[in-house]
Amino acid sequence: MVERVLDKNLPIAWFAGDSVYGSSRSLRGCLEERRKSYALAVSCKERVIVSEKAQRVDTIAATLAPDDWRCMSAGAGSKGPRLYNWACIPLKAAAIDGWGHWLVCRQSLEIGEKSPKITYVLVFAPIGTTLQKMVEVIGNRWTVEECFESGKGEVGLDQYEVRSWQGWYRHITLCMFALAFLVVLRASSQTLEVGGQTHHEQELPEYLPIQKEPLDEITPSPTPAEAFDNSTAQIPLMAPLPLMVPLSVTEIRRLFFYLVSSQPLSFAYRFAWSVWRRVHQAWARLYHYQRRILSSPSYLQL
Repeated sequence: MVERVLDKNLPIAWFAGDSVYGSSRSLRGCLEERRKSYALAVSCKERVIVSEKAQRVDTIAATLAPDDWRCMSAGAGSKGPRLYNWACIPLKAAAIDGWGHWLVCRQSLEIGEKSPKITYVLVFAPIGTTLQKMVEVIGNRWTVEECFESGKGEVGLDQYEVRSWQGWYRHITLCMFALAFLVVLRASSQTLEVGGQTHHEQELPEYLPIQKEPLDEITPSPTPAEAFDNSTAQIPLMAPLPLMVPLSVTEIRRLFFYLVSSQPLSFAYRFAWSVWRRVHQAWARLYHYQRRILSSPSYLQL
């Protein structure tokens, strides 16, 4: 399947995958022959060559010093930046000029009785690729997984009971079309025509300009009702904040169902509940971001 895609010369910059695919040496070799960058996770038992010596990746990670780790965000999550400690170890030089291999280790920031969980990723990319770029690619794989989860949960992508290839193909095609329809509606709902100009709702920034203060010293935020009455209300740590979170695929599917079906309550009533939910979700996300960032390491540049 990968070879068929590459034969079409599609503009693919990176390949990313979990350890099921990262452990496939044939897949990695195929991508290297095609000069395609990849960031593929591997199990702790994977052996790589460092300083002309084959070692397990978990053994290499155990020798890293505290200064070898850097705290970086893998992207914005629902509760704030997805912060992890990262380390990058150069591996044996690739046989292709201008390309290199690296082992990237991702360490959880959670501290408990057990040692922090470490994930291992093999990277093949042009020489000069920064750790920040590698982290960005590794974090973007979460978006792909989220897309599959949305397809399964919202349009029944995995709920087929067929006995033929044609039936399966029709089911998958219809589900993909339905999901694409919802995603286009979601993207359109975030674009407002104001004064003849296109204005996009502002998303919460990945890095927030804040001052780290104890939670008990933060000025109380206005309630959602006050925000409705006063559009210039000052919000601590973060400004500006959307009045409500954008419409999600789940919310649009729910509203679309109420719009086309016969229900005892009016669509206006259902839409009002949608507005109420999204306003409260915006405030919940604000405080999740506050707590996540205030609890982040003091050396992290935000």
